[in-house]
Amino acid sequence: MNAVLENIFSPVFPKQVPATVPVTVIICTRNRAIQLKECLQNLLGIRCVPQEILVVDNAPADDTTFEAARQFKKVTYVKEPRPGLDIARNTGILHAQNEIIAYIDDDVLVHPMWAYWVWETFQDNSIAAMTGLVIAAQLHTKAQLNFEKYWSFNRGYTDKTYTSDFINDTLAIGPPVWEIGAGANMAFQKSVFKQVGLFNELLDVGAAGCNGDSEIWHRILSAGLSIMYNPRATVFHEHRKEAKGLQKQLYYYMRGFTVAALLQQERHQQAGYKQHLFQILPKFYIGLIRRGFPSYTSRYSTIWAEMSGIVSGLIFYRKHQRQLLKPTLR
Repeated sequence: MNAVLENIFSPVFPKQVPATVPVTVIICTRNRAIQLKECLQNLLGIRCVPQEILVVDNAPADDTTFEAARQFKKVTYVKEPRPGLDIARNTGILHAQNEIIAYIDDDVLVHPMWAYWVWETFQDNSIAAMTGLVIAAQLHTKAQLNFEKYWSFNRGYTDKTYTSDFINDTLAIGPPVWEIGAGANMAFQKSVFKQVGLFNELLDVGAAGCNGDSEIWHRILSAGLSIMYNPRATVFHEHRKEAKGLQKQLYYYMRGFTVAALLQQERHQQAGYKQHLFQILPKFYIGLIRRGFPSYTSRYSTIWAEMSGIVSGLIFYRKHQRQLLKPTLR
């Protein structure tokens, strides 16, 4: 697989490539030993490898993740008993030995030059965080096609740098920080967490939903720091194959999106997140319901899960508002 991937974007390879780069890669996983093993095999076989790989085993049901990780001598296994993606992300930060910390999901394969381009991005010290290109690894099922068509992680093939101007220029509509990239392929300078705090541990699949990644990007930009989107740092993501899996994913996505939007509204009272949630989105979904009637296939097959996620997010935020506003410090 790596030989095939190396032919992609080969014209942009630098002439001299180090064998390793001082990057810590964190893979947060839970009960997905098969995907993890394939991910690690790929990561350890790329042209330029990271110095450190941490597997954070999040509230495991058994020892299968540990057994998969122990097969690789260069992989460090860390068990985090508390369930929650952002809890696992923070545990990885506390164990990381390098200043550059990168995250990938356990269901991605990385391009042979991925670690190099992550490292190279941070040679510009003004960059506090980065995201990279996420391409669909396969499009074999309707669920995968629907996700890629309507919810794609792909943010294009052009370098972009986001600053506080992105927040200020889009404040009226609610800054769409989710456009910056995907948590399946992101990296940070470790020092940035001392400045803006760790991931909010209520914003993950185990609690409010997801969007812990975009919420911390909002904090980074609001602090006057910069985030770069570098499409040369490429990974290939395996989308959910089944309709039920996609519906569950989008339910939690919209639940987390709602909580994060209200949290960001609290920090910027003049932002337009409430208008987006209570005016724009209802009109949008009413339109989808009308157009999808009566079959609700393709784009319309997940709208009930999405709407349920939004309602669930509103309820969750009201119950946990004070706790959400407290920074995560460990």
